[in-house]
Amino acid sequence: MNTLKSRLTAQAENTMRARRFAALDAAAKRKNQLRNKIPTYVELEMHIASLSAKRLKATDPATLEQLTNAVNTAVRDIENLLVKYNVPVNYAMPRFECNRCSDMGVLGAERCDCFRKLVNNSVAQEINRNSSIELKSFNTFTLNKYRDERKRSIMAGNLRVCREFADNFHLPCDGGLFLRGRTGLGKTHLSLAIANEVINQNYVVIYDSAINIIDAVLQSVYGSHDNNADNYKTADLLIIDDLGREYSNPQYSEKAMFEVINYRLNSGLPCIVNTNLRPKELYERYGEGVVSRLYLYTRLTFEGDDVRMQEGERQDED
Repeated sequence: MNTLKSRLTAQAENTMRARRFAALDAAAKRKNQLRNKIPTYVELEMHIASLSAKRLKATDPATLEQLTNAVNTAVRDIENLLVKYNVPVNYAMPRFECNRCSDMGVLGAERCDCFRKLVNNSVAQEINRNSSIELKSFNTFTLNKYRDERKRSIMAGNLRVCREFADNFHLPCDGGLFLRGRTGLGKTHLSLAIANEVINQNYVVIYDSAINIIDAVLQSVYGSHDNNADNYKTADLLIIDDLGREYSNPQYSEKAMFEVINYRLNSGLPCIVNTNLRPKELYERYGEGVVSRLYLYTRLTFEGDDVRMQEGERQDED
């Protein structure tokens, strides 16, 4: 396990302990409220505790059954008492965020899904914080910026496909999106809009540049334990931005990118890949192994005038 994930795992353990303590403490306070409000509640509570203690010591089957029935009857008496006072029957029960593990983070010898999700979300937040991303919305993607009618129609189709991808996101998934086109046409905006929607569905999303991803994979190959290579491989959704802008040796870029994309395809984990490169340039830089896998994704071509340049022109006119 790399240093980042080790540190965040320890943080997650502290978070789980804090959650459980908070839930138990709140339950204890609600139980004290009942004791103060309903006099006979304390008597029934003590009666159940006495019966339960006797049941633990019982060895005779008939006695054990008799005590079990008595405990169940006393529990129903408490429930009826609470109903009489218009109090929910589960009022004094702990309200855990995860009912499967009671906020302990483990189920038997295995980590609970809630714990793994907590760690993975923290990892994604850490990486995304380093990438300085700002999530976008589909609602702020305006098609009227694309002046040519044919190109605007193409972009409307791209917007529809991206919305559908976000709305229908699920795992495992054997696909992804491959967004290709010049700078400033909306690839990053739509990628971050998808990220926003998928994060809101409680999936783990990592967004980073191709150069950072390739560097992390190369570091892992050469023995560094403090890198994010495993996180890029295992996030629910990985968004690779600016494929082709990295400056590393093309041979190393090809190997690193193949390792990430191939692993994710085999694991049913989708990618969104953005690039400015033309198909010929992709083949020259990454080879058939990478490109053939990218072409398994839904391919979207972005056309139009540079949206960022248009916004700059408008600001100059104001």
